[in-house]
Amino acid sequence: MVYLKWFVFLIASSAVVVSRYPASVIAVLFLSSDDKRSLTRWKWLETIDNDLSGDSGWKEEHLIGSNPVSSINRVRWLWRNGGNRFNYMTVGVPATGVPPKFIASWEAPNPGSFILRRDAFMFRRFYQLGAKSIEVFLGWALRGPQQGRCKLVCSIRLRSSIN
Repeated sequence: MVYLKWFVFLIASSAVVVSRYPASVIAVLFLSSDDKRSLTRWKWLETIDNDLSGDSGWKEEHLIGSNPVSSINRVRWLWRNGGNRFNYMTVGVPATGVPPKFIASWEAPNPGSFILRRDAFMFRRFYQLGAKSIEVFLGWALRGPQQGRCKLVCSIRLRSSIN
């Protein structure tokens, strides 16, 4: 049943991902706070751990110009991270209170882990492909809670290394 729950939540989260592109432009232009660091409405679009100026890594790698709260940078931040609050607070699960029923882990060359709880699961594994690796991360981020919640995840990405 937990896998069906994840799939239904994944559909909702995917709708948020698609809608964040036009919604980000509208939100930045018409719903920004006076200091431009948050939204006055549509809080589902924000991230829970950073304001609209982005985190330090994003600022170092993706900032256009020197003003992190310029309209273009806030829109680009939301294009990349918009809906983060939705993934934690709406389709996320509580970080504590539900003990794992099953835990498995794999060692190199393809390290990873699987955790199963009554209400959630987490599958994360790296597959080595020469000098690069593919990371598969599905379920909920049970080892990375924010504000007492674990976000919904569905990520398959190419990485430069396993670390």
